[in-house]
This record gives sequence, structure tokens and C-alpha cells, in this order.
Amino acid sequence: MLPYDGDCGHCLTGPYIAWQLTRSRVRLGRAPDIVFLHNPEHGPADRAELSLALREAFEALEDAAASGRIGGYGVATWTGLSSGMFTIPDLTAAAEAVGGSRHHFRAVQFPVSLVHLAVVADALGGHGALVAARESGLDVFASAALGGGELLGAMTKELVRVIAPAASPAQAALLVALSAPGVTRVLLSAGTSAHWTDALGAASRERLPPGHLRKVIDVVGT
Repeated sequence: MLPYDGDCGHCLTGPYIAWQLTRSRVRLGRAPDIVFLHNPEHGPADRAELSLALREAFEALEDAAASGRIGGYGVATWTGLSSGMFTIPDLTAAAEAVGGSRHHFRAVQFPVSLVHLAVVADALGGHGALVAARESGLDVFASAALGGGELLGAMTKELVRVIAPAASPAQAALLVALSAPGVTRVLLSAGTSAHWTDALGAASRERLPPGHLRKVIDVVGT
């Protein structure tokens, strides 16, 4: 068992995860549909040790899913995939090792946006995390689609015109994440009802075809 790392405030041990799951269930008043293991790359710096930590965490999550305490689980990461600390096949292999072919590993979450276009370019080329997730049957939750709101300041009229001339700046930015191959959900928080309505407008628009996405990548760069 790997100890709690007080310096980074991060823990992947089975007992700690079980305790967190109990707290979440009490707060929600029901079993969570899905629980994300958050930023495991902030744990052990060594790839081999991280693999052991992930396996222990997945054992706890599989046990919770098997007993109905959660519906399933996933991994939410910021740099774990892009830095090579782990891959989608690494995660699915860990899930299969502890849960067999009927494991409850359901989803991954990572940044997909105009400032995280490399993963989109990879997918258009037929490889990378988005393709691997799709091939593994995982839901992909795109995070930071608006860069915490900071991306809106970079949405010039020219850039919006390249993406979707009739869209608002927020809609144009969101369309890139929504259109990325393999993305099934886009995570977003809205400060006002108007912002939420604007975001819904992006979701109702036709997705950008691969050729159009390539043009956006050529203009913005990766």
C-alpha cells in the first residue's frame, strides 16, 4: 500500500478511496453514476509505482461497483496522458487485471480545446488518446473546453469566422471540442443563464467535419 502524500494532498490507496466514496454517497443521497479518479499523475512520480497505485485504486473502485455503491468509474487527468505517465491501454489493462472482461471502467476525462489541439490532431490522424478511448468503448468527457473562461479573450472575429461565422465566440470555441473525434461529452460550468443558453446553442449546431477541424488546427497550430 502506498502512503498518503501530504505534500501534494493526493492519495490513491484503497481505504482512502472507500472513505471518499462513502462521503460522496451521503452527500448525493444515492449511489454516484460514475466516480472519477482525479489526476493520478499527481501521485507517485515513478511510472512503475503509479501503475501499482492505479491498480490498488481500481480494486477499490471495482469492489464499490460490484456492490452497487457506484455505477462505474473513470480517470480524470490533466497531463497524465499527454506526458506519457500512462495511456488508455494502460488504464484498461489495469481495469481488466482487477475486474476481468466485465470491469466497470467506463470513462476518461482530459482537456480538449483550442489550446489543447494536439489530441484533436492525433485523432484526425487515426491515433492518440481519443482514438484509443473510442476503441476501448470509453466515454470521453472533454474538460476545459473554454479554458476556464480565459479562452474567450482569445476568440478574435477572424478566428470565429474560420470556425463558424454565425456562431458566438463561446459557441465557436465549444464547437471545436464538441466536434473532436471520440468526444462524447463536454464539461462546462456557466456563471449565468445567458451563458448556459449560449452553450446550448453550440451543442445544437452541426459538428465540424474532419476537414474543417484540420483547417482550424492549421490556423491555430497545436
